[in-house]
Amino acid sequence: GTSSLYNNTTGNTNTATGYQSLYSNTTASNNTAVGYQAAYSNTTGAVQAFGYQASYSNTTGTNNTAVGSKALYTNTIGRYNVGVGAYALRSNTTGNSNTAIGRSALYSNTTGSFNTSLGRDALISNTEGIANTGLGGNVLFLNTTGSANCALGIGALSDNGFPPTTYSSVSNAWSNYSYAIHHFSNFARHYQNKTLNESLPHPPRGRRHDRNHHL
Repeated sequence: GTSSLYNNTTGNTNTATGYQSLYSNTTASNNTAVGYQAAYSNTTGAVQAFGYQASYSNTTGTNNTAVGSKALYTNTIGRYNVGVGAYALRSNTTGNSNTAIGRSALYSNTTGSFNTSLGRDALISNTEGIANTGLGGNVLFLNTTGSANCALGIGALSDNGFPPTTYSSVSNAWSNYSYAIHHFSNFARHYQNKTLNESLPHPPRGRRHDRNHHL
């Protein structure tokens, strides 16, 4: 494409397809950029960028993979990140070893590391949280700096960071058992300082707590 690899000096085995893709590359090798201004700012980093302005700001970050419009757009020196989907990991700057799959997954992440998100808007508000796992659309939606949370299912722990203040408001989610466990354990850990086993409510004796419980 026009002006692709425009500033390359000694870099080898690079592939650039699209207007100004790998435009700033100088000495970096083994990069692939496909799309308008993909990996535009890369100088000495190692990236695989596919899509409109994917990995646009990367300079020296290595072993990053961005697939989708503006995926990993702001990443500069972060390493070992994977963003698949439009705007996945868009705001990441120095965070490392994050995996985001889905539109806007981990969109706001800046310095958080070791997060895994799968689903549209999964962990979208996370900025500095570490080692969170979210599987499903909108999971951990409001989580910003919370760490080591695990959410499975659409909307699970979506209001993490703004926990309820009464036990009754927690038990409202009892019909969705996974959500209730994750949500309540987080509430107990931060507000009651109890262990997981102490804080979790138990099903009534003699009645199975499963999907057929209400039948």
